[in-house]
Amino acid sequence: MKVSIIIPIYNASKYLVRCLDSVVAQTFCELECILVDDCGKDDSVAIAEKYIQEYNGPICFHLLHHDSNKGAAAARNTGIKASTGDFLFFLDSDDTLVNKCIETLLSLFERYPDIDLAQGNALDHKGHISPYGFPHDMPEYTSDREEIFRIQLCETTTAPWNRLVRREFILNNKLFFPEGYFTEDMYWCYFVTKHLQAASFCNDGLYVYYINEGSMMTSPANHIRWFTSRLWTSWRYLEDMEQNGSNKYQRQYLAVNLLSCLPELRYLKSVRLWFQFWHETCSIAWKAKSHITLYRCLFFLFLMPPVCFFAAHNRFRWRVQQEIITKL
Repeated sequence: MKVSIIIPIYNASKYLVRCLDSVVAQTFCELECILVDDCGKDDSVAIAEKYIQEYNGPICFHLLHHDSNKGAAAARNTGIKASTGDFLFFLDSDDTLVNKCIETLLSLFERYPDIDLAQGNALDHKGHISPYGFPHDMPEYTSDREEIFRIQLCETTTAPWNRLVRREFILNNKLFFPEGYFTEDMYWCYFVTKHLQAASFCNDGLYVYYINEGSMMTSPANHIRWFTSRLWTSWRYLEDMEQNGSNKYQRQYLAVNLLSCLPELRYLKSVRLWFQFWHETCSIAWKAKSHITLYRCLFFLFLMPPVCFFAAHNRFRWRVQQEIITKL
């Protein structure tokens, strides 16, 4: 068995050596590490080239180059297409792996041959369970489809990192990342979950997730991109649900995505964008009119003026999520 670790590189010079050191320290060594240069402005590529040149060990490193900046989604897609491993693992260049990460996740595939995905818990930089980790202990194995949807869409962080996935599963189901959108991770996790028949979870922390100021997640300049991306993914989820049916966890996932537009709009203070949001929300509500319930009516009312201005605040939004969205 071989594992392909895919690492997009973009302005990662501060963290890249730390990241690569954690790959080299893995107790499982039949690895290929695919670094995808996404044309950043620092010396990350020079650092990667030096690291690869000086490395002497069993891991096969590949450094691929984009001709222009295309984003993390495109970098991961490039890595998927270039991979030759039986399994894929996505690692962000500012994060690290616990030494036994790959070995532990592979052991779950050996124990449960029917799974297509194995996921570990996440740690923060102090070694504690991260807020982005599991909120409670997960089952080591499940083939219950409803439980898979609940865990993957509502109880774990919807990001591709920290998941070991069969490469054949990704290719057969065409599970590539949509390029040009900030919500590519949420989109990918939704459609991965849709195709999963069985999955396994390790409650031990295997992935160290760092939060860095100035990242895409924390830069104020990107609020408008988050808003337009969330609207785009909302329509993609709705289209899939109309064609293939849905369960309550898919509906909750769509609702949370729409609700998450509100803090972006609150920050942007754009009348035009507010009207765009109300127009599209009404269109989504109209499409779902044949399946309307009391709680769905209440949810759409919370997205309309004047209530939406209150729902944009974190505490109020949390109450909407707990009291209404969980009942959709």
